[in-house]
Amino acid sequence: MRLPSASRQAIPLSRLALVTVLCISLLSLILSIAPLHSQHPGGRLHFPGQISDRHGLGPIEPDPHLLSDRAAIFAGAEADHRLALATARLRRRLMSAAAEAGALRVNAQTSQAAFSRLLAAARYPAVFRSAALSPPGPDTGADLNNATVRSMRRRVRAMLRSAWRAYWRYARGANELRPIGGAPAGPGAGDADLLGGAARLGASAIDSLDSLWMAGLTEEFSAAAEWTLNELSFDQDATVSVFEMNIRFLGGLLSAYFLTGDRRFVAKATGLASRLLPAFATPSGLPRSLVNLRTGAAADHPWAPFGCSVLAEAGSLQLEFSLLSELTGDRVYADAARRARHAIGMAPRPYGGLYPNFVHSGRPDKLAVQEASLGSLGDSFYEYLLKEWLRTNGTDTESCRLFLDAARAIEHGGLLRRSTGSGKFLYLAPLKDGRPVDNRMEHLACFAGGLFALAANATPSCAAGGRQLDSERTRRRWLSIGVELTRTCREAYRRSAVGLGPEAFEFDNNVEAVAIRPEDKTHMLRPETVESYFHLWRITGDQRYRDWAWETVEALERYSRIVSTGGFAILSDVYSARPPVGDLQPSYFLAETLKYLYLIFSDRDYFSSAQWVFNTEGHPLPVRQT
Repeated sequence: MRLPSASRQAIPLSRLALVTVLCISLLSLILSIAPLHSQHPGGRLHFPGQISDRHGLGPIEPDPHLLSDRAAIFAGAEADHRLALATARLRRRLMSAAAEAGALRVNAQTSQAAFSRLLAAARYPAVFRSAALSPPGPDTGADLNNATVRSMRRRVRAMLRSAWRAYWRYARGANELRPIGGAPAGPGAGDADLLGGAARLGASAIDSLDSLWMAGLTEEFSAAAEWTLNELSFDQDATVSVFEMNIRFLGGLLSAYFLTGDRRFVAKATGLASRLLPAFATPSGLPRSLVNLRTGAAADHPWAPFGCSVLAEAGSLQLEFSLLSELTGDRVYADAARRARHAIGMAPRPYGGLYPNFVHSGRPDKLAVQEASLGSLGDSFYEYLLKEWLRTNGTDTESCRLFLDAARAIEHGGLLRRSTGSGKFLYLAPLKDGRPVDNRMEHLACFAGGLFALAANATPSCAAGGRQLDSERTRRRWLSIGVELTRTCREAYRRSAVGLGPEAFEFDNNVEAVAIRPEDKTHMLRPETVESYFHLWRITGDQRYRDWAWETVEALERYSRIVSTGGFAILSDVYSARPPVGDLQPSYFLAETLKYLYLIFSDRDYFSSAQWVFNTEGHPLPVRQT
């Protein structure tokens, strides 16, 4: 089809418009490039990197300086880029290596923990089998053949529940209770200054764990365990006694682990023990008495001779520290306790082989003070020599040797004395400069009756200089000593007005087993006498020990119980028919006194000595089976 004439005339105009547009676009492009160039005076375009001839006729050669700068810039940029890439690759590799190392560390720790658990299960099979069971009920371990004894046991159980609930209601998280005021015991009260002053370490909660478990107080045990595992922190600016933290806290945590199988108790114990280790940083390895839980700063007791550690404190670590090493696979704890015991073994023993009450931490081979006792400064050292030997099922032969030597020294070194009055009581008096300080026995020394009975009943034997512990003659003699010492302590209870023993009692002229000094007339709810009742009841089956224990139960209910709070208070004068009470319920009353009373009225196989050893705070630790 042909187009109209008007259309044929419009075609050239359209082509012209198109060409015009193209020209304008090209010019715009040239102008946009122009700033990248400079105009030469001669009218020619001059590009960077070129130099003109002297006549302005055009470029002759590139500018080497400008080219060098450009090359350097590009090279630097490329180097930076390569460095960034290499750094990123290295960072990724380091992160991967760190993650791998962390995984390996976790695997190693898991493997070590698993191995430690397997080893512990192999060493303590009966204990681990029982831990898999539910907590005992109210009648677990009861004497099923004696309804009267079961009733007595339930009464002690009710006392324990009442004392615990008073603490939990009025002093939860604090160390000890003021049962009259219904408040936490503050600094200066009882053992507060050895437990961090105002620090909230929950000594009564941890000391109660195994007692509550044994008595089948499930609800109370669960509350104490939950607080211990979830709320208690040892990261506190608190200066504490290494000894008290060991026997109360480490002992309580380890016992709770073996009763429940809950590994978190071991983790808690490990964290605490690590905070105690700075106290062992002395030339001899003897720990200093006090340590700050947060800073690790260590110090001696201000009342102790300069640079000296207390025998009973430095020598009462082996049970807990050795067991913790077995559970964790870390030898640092057992080694620390063993080094301390070795240092004590270097101390001069001038009184027939008795150890001095104070040992110099810098020079343990130097006699610091010529004092010896089985009371407050020496007691548990001798106890732990025997009990570590028993706990290891006779494998710790060094403990055996040291105990044999110490027991003979106690017998023949002057500590054992007999009163000259009509009672002819056997008692323990401290020595100084080779002579008795006075004819006075501390309540703390009343544990010795049970100690000698345990030694007489010990099944393992070991050679010590060719001598054997399992000599029948030695056994009979030691059991006789245990029986007589326990009779003496019971007599101190009987001769008071309330049926509870004083803090110390004397044997002088016509006085026998009676306190003379005002400060000795107090009753501190201590466990040592009922502890000896417990061991002698278990070993001999003699009914009188149950009878004496029941007298103690009734006296505590009548004179020490505070009706308004349900707690139990110390007494200021046991020779008063209406003794004034002191506002303190010590944590050891829950850990030891009530526990031993409860076990006395239990079946004799409940927590038997074949499977358990009680530390000096009354916490049961298992006897190794292999």
